[in-house]
Amino acid sequence: MSPLDFFVNCRPYKVRERFADEWNEQNTYQALLVTKRWDEFATKQTTGGGVFFTRGNVRQALTAIMGEQPRGTTTMRVWDSIVELGGGNLEKRTQKVSPKQPAKEILAMDFETATGLLEDRYCHLDLLEESAASAGSITPVVTKPTAKQRGNNKKSCYNIRYSYGRTDYRVPWMN
Repeated sequence: MSPLDFFVNCRPYKVRERFADEWNEQNTYQALLVTKRWDEFATKQTTGGGVFFTRGNVRQALTAIMGEQPRGTTTMRVWDSIVELGGGNLEKRTQKVSPKQPAKEILAMDFETATGLLEDRYCHLDLLEESAASAGSITPVVTKPTAKQRGNNKKSCYNIRYSYGRTDYRVPWMN
């Protein structure tokens, strides 16, 4: 499971609250919205094995989400966020339609992964809540690490805190 799969399947309101409001990561939140709407904006592979996004697909999805044409830097940042969140579920490739055309970068995922993004598996759980852990059960809670926890790693990452009773286990979740 990648961070993309996890966050897309959580309650949309809580994901927006965390990324857009608390953490001020609007581009990451928009990346989650774009990938959640793959069935509208991604290109289906002719072999039927999966779907892929081009930068044009991402720009088109952002236009629909934002209600206006996104800036080029916004599209690039959302693209980078999709790559970062995708982990092993997303593959960055190049596609060349003909020898005369330049190769295009695409973000490909298999069909099973893509359909998994539509399942809303964790909507009934409050996994993005700080107080979600209950005594006597194991509950994963996703938190953003502090600068001290991140150290020299400037790349964004997330902690999953597994709480069992009163004991917390922090696991850094990085690509």
